[in-house]
Amino acid sequence: MPPDTPHTGALAETPALADSNSHPSHPSHPAPPSLDSIPARAVALVASDVDGTLLAPDHSLHPLTRAAVARLRRSHPHVPFVICTGKPHASCAWIRDELDLHDMPAVHLNGCNVYVDGDLVWDKGLDGEVVHNLATDLSTGVEVSPGKVVAASVMLYVRNRVYRVVSVPPAPRANDDHHDHDGRPRRDFQLELKGYGEDVVADTQYAGEYGGKPESDGRWDLLALVRRGLVTVNKIVVCVPEEDADALRTYLLTHANSTYTVTQALGFALELIPPSVSKGAALEVLLSRLSLSWDHVMAFGDAENDVSMLSRARYGVAMANATRAASEVAAFGTRRNVEGGVGWALERVFREGEGEGQDGWVDG
Repeated sequence: MPPDTPHTGALAETPALADSNSHPSHPSHPAPPSLDSIPARAVALVASDVDGTLLAPDHSLHPLTRAAVARLRRSHPHVPFVICTGKPHASCAWIRDELDLHDMPAVHLNGCNVYVDGDLVWDKGLDGEVVHNLATDLSTGVEVSPGKVVAASVMLYVRNRVYRVVSVPPAPRANDDHHDHDGRPRRDFQLELKGYGEDVVADTQYAGEYGGKPESDGRWDLLALVRRGLVTVNKIVVCVPEEDADALRTYLLTHANSTYTVTQALGFALELIPPSVSKGAALEVLLSRLSLSWDHVMAFGDAENDVSMLSRARYGVAMANATRAASEVAAFGTRRNVEGGVGWALERVFREGEGEGQDGWVDG
């Protein structure tokens, strides 16, 4: 089983309640310590992943999580609650609205973007030539093993915008236009990502705000602008059926040559980001600005792209639906996202009367 494959199926969870605050048990792992052992006064910053962690499987905020974050904001206003996600900043606006987080720092695009007071203060991107070549090759198909060619749906993330590469001719498909070239039913990954709040549009809809000239047919060639350095792509998301993900991941790692790193949060989506970028590295930027250390960070996550912050935070908390990669590095565990695991953990730590100079939970 690859490190990014959830043991319990992050996209097909059941509502069965967990009876403890531990993440999935592994034979080589002892039971994690209780969340009750975390002193509230020791936590100076809370960081949380979004999909699979803060949000339930239906992409909603669990009532328990909503209430716990609201209480934390009222009773411990000095403790930042930081969204740390692979999603663009704009796609999380509704979460900031519902949890009153507009004044909070935020980490987006797996650490490529950091926002403070709504302003972008950290912006990292991939090399334009690398993006152009990857998008072209992956869209048309690459040989991942002898005789096996995999073509991917390629999405380019430019800060708050997400473009699907359709300007590159795709790999051959069946004549009925509903199946891939190998006969499998074709999946609309653009539509699937929209289900996660990603506002994906075709790259041919690019308006060309950064310069360049339209092609002879009137379209703007986004990849040409990227190659010339006129548009910076923060990350690439490569979408393939789950059964092809491992082979394509191996191919990508073999051909990376230190120009990108591969991470994953969803079974069908491989994410390529700059090699120096991660959620953990982005949080380092915030911690430095706030004069805080990892010893005072409580971090929640469920997937491989959360490992860099779960492993560094003194109070790293893996969801019960976490992948092996995430659960093995976290010091603590909580319930599944479908059960409001983030909220359940916060209530265990920030109990009434806990916290230096605070009044505890305030119901209102």
